[in-house]
Amino acid sequence: MPHRAPRLTVVSPPMMQRSGFDALNHELAPSWGAFRKGWLKARFEEGLHIRMMTAPCPAYIVFFSGGSRWHLIDGDGQAIVVQAISLPLAKPEIARSAVQELWDGVECFARHYDFSSILLPVGQGAGLSPVWIADELGLTRVDHLENEASLYACFVNGPAEMPRFKCGLSERRRALGQGLVVQDCGMTERLSALSEGLIARAAQIGLAARHDLLRTARDVEARGATVAPVFGVYLDGSWLGGAETPPDVLWNKVQMRAQSPS
Repeated sequence: MPHRAPRLTVVSPPMMQRSGFDALNHELAPSWGAFRKGWLKARFEEGLHIRMMTAPCPAYIVFFSGGSRWHLIDGDGQAIVVQAISLPLAKPEIARSAVQELWDGVECFARHYDFSSILLPVGQGAGLSPVWIADELGLTRVDHLENEASLYACFVNGPAEMPRFKCGLSERRRALGQGLVVQDCGMTERLSALSEGLIARAAQIGLAARHDLLRTARDVEARGATVAPVFGVYLDGSWLGGAETPPDVLWNKVQMRAQSPS
């Protein structure tokens, strides 16, 4: 059960600026950039929710309810999936208190609307949360992909089916085809600029390249090539890195792989 009555603000499209969320979104942005306002607004039609707080520190959580998901997860269709938890990590003790309060707010929502569970994809990069959050909340790990991600769950009303990451990532990556493919969802301006920059640099060295833009949750379901397909770089069907990889490192990997004999 939730530990306390959370002091959270419900952020809706008309309230994004008035509530202070727009400023908070940029203040707490990770290295790959803040959410695009237009991207978030479009996601509300897919079941996106935002809860934010200003005390004891500024923080927010973004999650999806119902069938639309921006992660490759099979199983429990009545689960809530967390997209992002943004906290002031420079203040770890306050961040721990804040993450519990944010989670309590989502759990209250899940119980009120009879959702079965809350899922937290964990790992490095965009769309994934650090493992300390799962440990702090005492969540149960229900799936793990080596060198990819782990899936943690809080069972609220009991799952209709045990959630798991989708199988077949290797097949999805091969289906992207030969050459350089940069797959992203347009979630941040910084990642969109990185996609365009990589495609342009590939053209300069004569490397076939294309941009695979995932515009909707249906696109993610159909073509996503990682469990959290916010941003990924692939060459000849092999994954080279994501949003967590520095741009220069990504480009070096592209050049090395392109120059190596097949």
